[in-house]
Amino acid sequence: MEKETTQNQPEIFKSKKWLQKLKDESWEAELLVSAIAIFGTFQLFKVVDWSTNKFIDLLTHDTERRAILLIKHIVQVN
Repeated sequence: MEKETTQNQPEIFKSKKWLQKLKDESWEAELLVSAIAIFGTFQLFKVVDWSTNKFIDLLTHDTERRAILLIKHIVQVN
């Protein structure tokens, strides 16, 4: 019976019904995307920490002194 009703309905009603169904069922996908985004944000802290430590390890003492002076200069200017 429902097939006959949907076949006789104008195209705009079919698309509205489809859009409403999509809206009702999309909460699972939204929850998954949100969870992945939150997880990725927390993982970003580890990446920044690792890259900072790697950069510091690459610096020699002379370069480290120059970098510190450069950072102090930047901070004083701002």
